[in-house]
Amino acid sequence: MSSSTNPTLIHNAHEFSYATSMGIYPAARDESTTTTDLLQPSHNLVPVSDSGCFSWASLDKVHSVRIFEDQDTQFCAGILLTYEDGSQRALGQCRVGWDSYVECIRPYDLCFLAITLDRRTCVEVEATATDEAHDHEESGWECCTMDGILQCGFSKKHIKLAKLDSSPSE
Repeated sequence: MSSSTNPTLIHNAHEFSYATSMGIYPAARDESTTTTDLLQPSHNLVPVSDSGCFSWASLDKVHSVRIFEDQDTQFCAGILLTYEDGSQRALGQCRVGWDSYVECIRPYDLCFLAITLDRRTCVEVEATATDEAHDHEESGWECCTMDGILQCGFSKKHIKLAKLDSSPSE
């Protein structure tokens, strides 16, 4: 562990390829502060697709959700979760400062619908900040409260989401 005041970026590197795994290790931690540990998943999660990349995030203690839009399809390209302690977790492709997004503060639930569009697997995602019952015009939507684990399989042309109600280790 580093005693540096700067955070450390940890990633794998393959020659002539993308980084497929990355994380940030914070600088020295204050023992009185509780942070969300994002580097070591305590789950045996199964990727939701063979699209190429896989990510997962806890839906517990989420302060805000940013849903990033694919420039070509206008459907979801990625989801950036910000937790109550300020830490963040990205699912899919979240090009901060580049792609447009919709943000929901203190989300109550997250709803998603898988769509096939021109041989692409897309997903429409909505977050609501109220516990009022709601309906969607199309059938097939999956609505989930902000607890458990959200899994994401993604590539340049495909994205798929799946929800686990609780940690597989519980």
